[in-house]
Amino acid sequence: MQNRIASVARFNGAALIGVCVLACTLAARADTIWVKSEAGGKPLAYNNVKITKVDKGESADDLYYVLQTGAERSKPLEQISQIRADDNADLSAAEDAFAAGDMKAAGAAYRKVFGSNTAKPWAKRRAQLRLVIAAGQSGDFSDSVIAFLGIVQKTPDSAAKNKPQIASASPQQIDAAITSVKAASTSASAEQKKVLLPFLVELYNAKKDTNNAQQTMAELTRLNPAAANTAEAKQARADTILGEARDALTRKNYPQAISTLQTNAALFTEPQQQADALYILAEAKAATATDDTSRKDAALAYMRVVANFKNVGGAPHVADSLLKTAQIEETLKDTKAAQSLYSQIIADYKDSPAAKIAQTRVEALK
Repeated sequence: MQNRIASVARFNGAALIGVCVLACTLAARADTIWVKSEAGGKPLAYNNVKITKVDKGESADDLYYVLQTGAERSKPLEQISQIRADDNADLSAAEDAFAAGDMKAAGAAYRKVFGSNTAKPWAKRRAQLRLVIAAGQSGDFSDSVIAFLGIVQKTPDSAAKNKPQIASASPQQIDAAITSVKAASTSASAEQKKVLLPFLVELYNAKKDTNNAQQTMAELTRLNPAAANTAEAKQARADTILGEARDALTRKNYPQAISTLQTNAALFTEPQQQADALYILAEAKAATATDDTSRKDAALAYMRVVANFKNVGGAPHVADSLLKTAQIEETLKDTKAAQSLYSQIIADYKDSPAAKIAQTRVEALK
C-alpha cells in the first residue's frame, strides 16, 4: 500500500511539475492576441497565450494558440485584430502601426517580417496578408505585388481577392510588376497560373500593350479553357478588347474600332468597361461624321455616355462627352444648346479639364 501511495505521489508530482513548466514557459514567452467582437465592440484581449501556427480552416486561415492550461484553441485569422508577439518585435511593431492606422509604417515592418529568414511561418503568413491591406491603403503598389505573389504561391484559391489595384501604380511600378509576375509564372503550377495570368493581362492592358495582353490571354486559354471563364479572366479579356478598340481608334481605323466593340459587347459587364466602350464608339462616330445627320448621331452617342454614367462613381467620360456634344452643337450652329452644355460642365464638373475649355467657350460665345 505504501509503495502504491508513493507511486501515485510521484506521478502527481511529475504532472504538477509538467504543468508548472508549461505555465512558466508561457509566462516567460507569452503572446497576446486581440479578437474582434461579433457585436462590433472593443476587441477582446487574450493574454498569456502562445501562438503555434496558422493552418487552413474551413473557409479561411485559422490562427492556433495554446492557453496557460495547455489547451489548444484557434480563431479565424481575419478575426484577429491585433497580435503582440513575444519573440518578434518587427511583427509587434507592424501590428501596432496597423492598429494606429499608420499604413506606411505598418507596410515597412510587415515587409521585414515577410522577408525574414528567422520569422516563424505563422508570422510570415500574418505579415503577408496584412501587407496587402496596408499597401492598398497606403497606395504602395510594389508592396501589394510582393504580398500577392506570396499568397499565390501558398494559397492560389484565395489570392484573387487580394489582387493589387493597378490604378494607383506608376509606369515604372507596372514594368517591375510585369517582370515579377512573369518570373513567378515560369515555375508556377496550373492553379497558380490561373491567378497570375489574368493579373498579367491587366498589367499589360494598363501599359496599353495589347499584343502581349492577347498573347497572355491565349496562353491562359491553352492552359485550361475553364480558367479563361473565371471572373478575373473575363474582366482581363474585356479590358484587352477595349485595348484593341483604342488601338484601332488611334490608327484611325474607325470601322475596326466599332466592329471590335459591337462584336464583344457581352463581355463588358463592369460600369467602367461599359463607359469606355460607349465613349470609344462615340469617338469613332464623331471622327467619321461628314454631314449634319451623322454629327447628330455622334452627339447622341456621346449623350448615351452621359445618360448611363452620370450617376456612377467618378462619372467616367461624362464631362468629356458633354464637352464633345457641345462642340458638335457649335458645328451645327445651335449656340443655345452649346452654351447650356458648357454651363452644365462648369457647374457639375468644375474641377475637370473639360470645365476649363467650357469656360473659354462660354465667354467666346457671349
